[in-house]
Amino acid sequence: HPRYPSLELQLFGSLVDGTAGGGSDIDVNAEIDAEDLRQELCGTVTPDLLRLIVLRDLRAIFQASAEWCVRAATFAARTPVLGLVHTPSGCEVDLTVNKSICVTKNEMLRRLGDPNTRHLTNIVKFWARQRLIYGKAHGRLSGFAFAHLTVFYSQLLAVSLESQYGSQSFTLSELLCGFFAFYAHQLDWALECVSVANCTRTIKAHAAMRTTAHLCIEDCVERELDLCIPHLLAKENERLRVEFNRAAELLKAGAGVGTATDASAVLCRLVETVHDFPDASTAATLQQTT
Repeated sequence: HPRYPSLELQLFGSLVDGTAGGGSDIDVNAEIDAEDLRQELCGTVTPDLLRLIVLRDLRAIFQASAEWCVRAATFAARTPVLGLVHTPSGCEVDLTVNKSICVTKNEMLRRLGDPNTRHLTNIVKFWARQRLIYGKAHGRLSGFAFAHLTVFYSQLLAVSLESQYGSQSFTLSELLCGFFAFYAHQLDWALECVSVANCTRTIKAHAAMRTTAHLCIEDCVERELDLCIPHLLAKENERLRVEFNRAAELLKAGAGVGTATDASAVLCRLVETVHDFPDASTAATLQQTT
């Protein structure tokens, strides 16, 4: 837009990485030089206020467009977001301004996970959507938080295999079964914190948080942030634990099945017998697991 000539769009997020798990929105960050942001403004203006001003300006531009409509404007959040829909294609876009740290976090998780981990993330997100335990707007875990869970487990598994066998190789099937067993039966939800930055099992930082079996996930970059508190509601935390246990038991029972048909049936039960997967990558991943 001529008002912001320095504007540069940065695509990031799970859809770009192929770990959307059935999601369809595109995450875009608009980086704009400070001089462009401050034009026509007098006095001292904080970066946070500048971002809000730009997002409100962009909202008005999109509202006047024939090709775009505004589906949400979350300006009071820690990271203000403008939710858009491209009318001709139906594509949904979440737009942020000068939040390159979001891009940095996405790149860090990508570096920490190998292809099998990304496949696991895709399956886990799809499972979470199907079991209705997904979405920060509903008081549940976000896709970003689920990605931390899968990366953290793959880190622990790699360290364990390296110490025992001198190798870090593992199959997607091993990842999938081990992932659910770990969060259902091994992680102490009251005492421990998921920390991909530490790459090891870690006690929660604050003693007050160790009195309740509430999941704790440390942000991979802004480590002072907990991706679960206050976003993950207590009742949704309990539902999540129930679902982890259900999935672990299903996969444990399916470990001894004799045919590919039986294994496929177990996976279908895992995601509530959904056979028409929303994207080819998810279907291919589940077939590979079987």
